[in-house]
Amino acid sequence: MRDPAGDVDRALADGLARLADAVIGYVAAVAASRGLAPSDVRAVGMIDRAGMMRPGELARALGISPSGTTGVINRLVAAGLLRRDGGSGNNHDVRLTVTDEAAADLPLAPSSRIDAAREIIDWPPDEREALVKFVLCLVELVERDVEAMRGKVESARAPEPAPTPPRWA
Repeated sequence: MRDPAGDVDRALADGLARLADAVIGYVAAVAASRGLAPSDVRAVGMIDRAGMMRPGELARALGISPSGTTGVINRLVAAGLLRRDGGSGNNHDVRLTVTDEAAADLPLAPSSRIDAAREIIDWPPDEREALVKFVLCLVELVERDVEAMRGKVESARAPEPAPTPPRWA
């Protein structure tokens, strides 16, 4: 006997996997169309949503090293997509913001995301609200898993502690 709930669960899992693949492909295509790396496009989106980020915050959000983040920042500033303010010799004071051009031009800009959402979801407000809650729960779950994986990677990279000499030595 078929389990209708199981079929729905499998269809949902399959749909979410396909969505993840599509989003990754979309970010890669946006990046390639502008001569950027996918991490560059992700950085613009993250900074845009936050309003402002510091380089260390961006490094943690992207899950890359500070030197890798500096490369991302430099590429985005050179491309006119990111503004770097402050930081007179001190990187801790640097504030990163998205330029007006980037906010208006990139397909990941809030206005284009809102228009796309309205185009595909013509549902009543209460159903859209339920969908938003579902999506935000998924995001929280994925972000928690990402942090757990980063912790495993960091602990795998950590050098083994030096052996403690015996007390009688």
